[in-house]
Amino acid sequence: MAVPVRFPGGSGVTRDVSTSGVYFLSEGSFEEGQQVSLTITLQHMDSEGPLDVICRGRVVRAEGPEVGTGARALRGVAIALGTEASDAFVFAIAS
Repeated sequence: MAVPVRFPGGSGVTRDVSTSGVYFLSEGSFEEGQQVSLTITLQHMDSEGPLDVICRGRVVRAEGPEVGTGARALRGVAIALGTEASDAFVFAIAS
């Protein structure tokens, strides 16, 4: 399921989300090993509106640009969540 993802300096859309990581497409530039904070917005979670899932992790793979995306040069980014004690947090807040 493709859902919006935001990070400092940009945004993207998810391709895969699991309890251990996120893979998303973005025009942003990322380096392997880089620490990243993300906000994933889940629409229609309840009658209160969208739910923002805020998490932090480390870039384990940066690819791209993706083929067949048209004029936009989207890059694939894989983030491992909670890979270090210092970055092991994921929580959700109502938007």
